[in-house]
Amino acid sequence: MKDKRGISPLVATVLLVAIVIIIAVLLWFWYNQFILEQQQKASTELAQACMNAEIRIESNTVCSAGEIKVEIANIGSSQITSVLINAISSDSSESFETGWVIPPGTSTGLQFIDDEFSITPTQLEIIPIVMVGSTSKYCNEQAQYSTCST
Repeated sequence: MKDKRGISPLVATVLLVAIVIIIAVLLWFWYNQFILEQQQKASTELAQACMNAEIRIESNTVCSAGEIKVEIANIGSSQITSVLINAISSDSSESFETGWVIPPGTSTGLQFIDDEFSITPTQLEIIPIVMVGSTSKYCNEQAQYSTCST
């Protein structure tokens, strides 16, 4: 009879380690591709949400040192989760986020009163902010400007 021998334990160990490494590399490539696709999807959804985040200033904007009153309508189809207001005067500017949600098709009167708000703005830049999942985006391309009255 022939002498039958199996593979040596060293060769078997090397083969098992090689197989595990190959599987790990394949999983790593798959995971990276999956994450990249998710990021691209989220970026596309945020861009679409910004395109649909249209605002209109509904009334005269009243501005004084420490107080701003403005009515903003959401005329788009995306929910606006906050608004960034840049108050601009002739020599400086101050920015703040309202944190007020404006659903599509509605308007809201925003009144901001703060003793630390020291400038008397002549103009407001109002930028809608949208959120998809847990990521928010400033929709600078949808900014609206309003001249302040006193």
